[in-house]
Amino acid sequence: MAAVDHEAMLRQRVDPELLNRIVKRRVAEVWGEARRLTDPILADTAKAVAQEAETRSKQFVIDALAAWHLRVQDAQEAEERRYEVVRMYLRWSDHMDGSVERIRRYARRDE
Repeated sequence: MAAVDHEAMLRQRVDPELLNRIVKRRVAEVWGEARRLTDPILADTAKAVAQEAETRSKQFVIDALAAWHLRVQDAQEAEERRYEVVRMYLRWSDHMDGSVERIRRYARRDE
């Protein structure tokens, strides 16, 4: 399902349900990684990373939906808007990948 959703985003098939589903899944992934840590200091650090990722995810949804739903003057502008949403998605996705990787590095220290 994740790969299908990612592909839909890359093909500019954006809708609120798809955005919410992707964000919910990725935020859950980050929190799941953070909850695995047992060392109190590393767990607190991972929790901060997860909270920041969740905050950034909420802002991504707001920004993406605003860009998607703004009044469009012509077909070219609509296409540019879709490209912008995809660019925002790719930046956000890279950030989420980085968050998961940071927490996994903490987990390796926690072993």
